[in-house]
Amino acid sequence: MKVVLDSAGILNFRNLPEGDYITTAEVKEEIKDIGSKLLLEARKIKTMLPSKESLKKAEKTAEKTGDIKKLSRADLSVIALCIEIKDCILITDDYSVQNTAKELGIKYKGVLFGEIKEKRKYRMKCPSCAREFSASTEECSDCGAKLKRIKFI
Repeated sequence: MKVVLDSAGILNFRNLPEGDYITTAEVKEEIKDIGSKLLLEARKIKTMLPSKESLKKAEKTAEKTGDIKKLSRADLSVIALCIEIKDCILITDDYSVQNTAKELGIKYKGVLFGEIKEKRKYRMKCPSCAREFSASTEECSDCGAKLKRIKFI
């Protein structure tokens, strides 16, 4: 089985299922300390680049779930990679990554913190005037207040 790793999977390598380990260049860039970089190289984790189409699908799904503002380029890259590989498992402790993966039907597993219990969707809400917006909006167009992320499903 192919095992796609985000940074949590790489940093906690001893807790992983058996398989062919794959990540993206964006995830490798997130690994900053020298000790972890040396371990990353020693583990011989394959690096793959997801297509632009898969990245767009990952972004569109993250918009739909309301997770887009919580996901980094690296997060979106591993989701996109799983879209392409299909028969894989994504290793991540990031609940927004897990939520987006669940929406796409991608199998995932947590490393230290487990998995999400339910799929959620989020919107943004103005704390001043209570108007609701899509998850990609940051500021209320009526009163200018900074929006808060809320669960709506």
